[in-house]
Amino acid sequence: MPVAFLSANLQRMGVAVEVQTFTTKALEEARKSPSEMRATNIAKVLADETGLDEVAQALNALSIQGEVLLLPSVLGLGDDAVRAHLQQHVRHALHYVATMPPSVPGVHIQTKLRQYFQQLGGLYVLSDTVCGGVFEDNRLVAVQTEKMVEEKLYADHFVLASGSFQSRGLKSNYNEVYEPIFHADVDAVQDRSAWTAAYVYDEQPYMKFGVHTDSQFLVSREGRVQTNLYAAGSILSGHNAFKLADGTGVSMLTALQVAHNILKK
Repeated sequence: MPVAFLSANLQRMGVAVEVQTFTTKALEEARKSPSEMRATNIAKVLADETGLDEVAQALNALSIQGEVLLLPSVLGLGDDAVRAHLQQHVRHALHYVATMPPSVPGVHIQTKLRQYFQQLGGLYVLSDTVCGGVFEDNRLVAVQTEKMVEEKLYADHFVLASGSFQSRGLKSNYNEVYEPIFHADVDAVQDRSAWTAAYVYDEQPYMKFGVHTDSQFLVSREGRVQTNLYAAGSILSGHNAFKLADGTGVSMLTALQVAHNILKK
């Protein structure tokens, strides 16, 4: 967490800031390696009442003159009541600032979304990979996964969001760029020598390669639009997320648009 940066910006806004540090026995024992002091790891250490009470005692022991305590967001990874418990035992109002990823708010939101999805009847398959699909009349009927070889997963609509080259949503060989799961049509330059620019910091043409879709984000396969297979995120063609530094925003917006398009049907 960039404390100096946060403090300087608050002071620039006219806020009086005092930086103080504290530790507890539980945190000292957890400091075995740098990775164990990440926000999500600290949240696990401070998940029980004993760890929280130690934090409350340490905070109350500080000579604090201000009205509000800003803490790194290292509480409440899986339990909403954790922050409320700490606030009950600390004399000052508490507010939290998110750390660098993986952040506790991010993991917490992801967990809540997955749980809500499952409550609605959704099937969440962890650590499995879709390896193919069954198509009939320009429609994806079912998908197959690597671990459930003898089973097929059926749905009315499918969304391809497997990413670009880095996440292996797109692959290439000496002759072509291709989408490996459904063999969807890919917008890419045929001449392999034109895939890259000579200077490493120039905009690289291959970064815009991606699956071909229509205006509704429906994927094209063998030159024909598939009526229930959509694409979202960095697997879409025509967008260079590395150069524009907006990959997360584009992924979110295209995913939302695909969801709206499905709901319209």
